[in-house]
Amino acid sequence: MHPAISELVRSTLYPTLKDAEAVTKHPKVVGIKGRLFWLHHEQLEAAAASHDPLNTSHVNEFEIEMTAALVSHLVRQGVYSQGDIAVITPYLGQLHKLRRRMESMFEICLSDRDLQDLEALESRNPTNQEPARRMATKSTLLRSVRVATVDNFQGEEAKVIVISLVRSNPEKRCGFLSTSNRINVLLSRAQHGMYIIGNANTYENVPMWADVIAMLRSASRFGSSLELECPRHPDARLAWVQLAL
Repeated sequence: MHPAISELVRSTLYPTLKDAEAVTKHPKVVGIKGRLFWLHHEQLEAAAASHDPLNTSHVNEFEIEMTAALVSHLVRQGVYSQGDIAVITPYLGQLHKLRRRMESMFEICLSDRDLQDLEALESRNPTNQEPARRMATKSTLLRSVRVATVDNFQGEEAKVIVISLVRSNPEKRCGFLSTSNRINVLLSRAQHGMYIIGNANTYENVPMWADVIAMLRSASRFGSSLELECPRHPDARLAWVQLAL
């Protein structure tokens, strides 16, 4: 992890965490102004099948679209290879939707465990079963993008991580992402850059999340718009704006 990313874990959970000298030389993320950002929104999650905090079927359609757009922008830069970009989400229902949304744009890479979990989810919920796949003509954006649930991404890393937090509700229920071990796994997978898409209002009542949000705010790494960058014209300012909160 670049020190800017590891600081989130060091300041909240592991104060003795040391950075190897090599990680300070990790390059910046191509196509985005900063390597670390929380993209805040207030679009509510879809109604879940139950209010069980351990339910795996939570979905946020807004975050699906934002995640697909951000990954598409990263891939368009033409510098990232197979396995360099990964999308992580806490919920299997969101993983299912992300896979369906992006599979015509990219080659989606899933672990055996996530594949098994998706098959089990679809067998329990017939409405979640995928229709027969059409032979989609993939665009020139075709790359292999890793998509995973947080529990099945432990021990893995990627150069750039995009996180879809999913939960967004007035009751501030954030489910099992209220535990520090899962938050730690989520925040410690990125090597060069990490982008969190989520409603901070839902998570700020959890002490570790509150500390992370405060650090990002103080470092101007939090907001409703993400500043993009053209590698050929680095002085040009491009804003990817959230028009509706």
